[in-house]
Amino acid sequence: MSWRRLGGLLGVALLCMGVGPALAHDPNPILQAIPANTALDLGPYTCRSPEDDPSDCVSITAYSRFVYDRLNHQILMFGGGHAATHRTDVDVFDFSTLTWGSAYPSTPCSQMRLSNLDRVRGGWTSTGHPLARHTYDMLVMADNIKRLLVLGSPNGHGGCPESPPGKDQYFFDGKIAMYDPVAKTWSYSKAGTDGWEDFGTAEYDPVSGLVVVMDHESVWTYNPVTQAKTPRVALSFRGLGYAKNLVYFPPTRRMYYIADGNLIVEIDLGDGPSVKLRMRLVDDIKGDVPQLAETGFAYDPVNRIIGGGVLDGFFYAFDPVARRWTRQRMTPQPAGAFIGAVSYHTLDYDPVNHVFIFLTRQESDARTWAFRYSPPAK
Repeated sequence: MSWRRLGGLLGVALLCMGVGPALAHDPNPILQAIPANTALDLGPYTCRSPEDDPSDCVSITAYSRFVYDRLNHQILMFGGGHAATHRTDVDVFDFSTLTWGSAYPSTPCSQMRLSNLDRVRGGWTSTGHPLARHTYDMLVMADNIKRLLVLGSPNGHGGCPESPPGKDQYFFDGKIAMYDPVAKTWSYSKAGTDGWEDFGTAEYDPVSGLVVVMDHESVWTYNPVTQAKTPRVALSFRGLGYAKNLVYFPPTRRMYYIADGNLIVEIDLGDGPSVKLRMRLVDDIKGDVPQLAETGFAYDPVNRIIGGGVLDGFFYAFDPVARRWTRQRMTPQPAGAFIGAVSYHTLDYDPVNHVFIFLTRQESDARTWAFRYSPPAK
């Protein structure tokens, strides 16, 4: 066997284990010092509304999510839409300052007019930004093209865009939007956002380089390189619902569609670089099985669990191998701080500092938290 062939196989094996190529990012000493099962309050979430827009910019989290960008060690958030804010900036969480900031100015309200609407791509002609929208679990970082993908369609007008009486002009299928976090520019795929549900789920497979998209009716794959989308499986499972979560589990190269604590679909992606999509319901789920509202989950490579579902100050962890849930009360720091629940899907994992980052929201107050999970003693 050639060294090149051996190196290729080793690379696939590392990706399956969730190791991947080493990236040089400096840890943050504040995050490194967080004790086990402690949630550190990183302060209020602050943001900027579009110019001449008085609406609540914090509502970018409404029915939306953020994703960890491992290539640049930052978190990227895009969302809002419909009755929430229509800001079109990407919000960035900086791990050196532990603060949020806009990557660029949003499209001004004054430009959100039907004459400026690009109905083919689903964006604003003057800035090239995609329309704000609920992103659910349909926001993915595709490492092979180094782009953030917005896979859902625009889903309605709100306070900022021009909205004449009659049919809502902002419900339509556009193109998959692609954001370059280095150049801070948007482009659009030749593939549309039609076919799958906007409130579905999506996850990147680092082995094949494909994005798996799953809703309550079907499973698709999307190739970010060729920009081809392919319907793969028509589903017959019942009760899968909408606005759920799909999480990649590298140790076994499987994905898990978490519809509820006791309703989880396992997607076996196969052993090689291609995607096979063998699917089954996970049976005999044990432990502290949660009843889940719309929430967020992410993979923790240190403890090999899928964690999240933050609710009432509790954190839920699912072990796909043991098929067991555990519930852990989070210790707030500072003491007495109120954690509450994660705001929709705004939760992901930082593999440099080994903590979960999530947003909570109560009324107009949103806060950023960092949590270090540790499993209960056996």
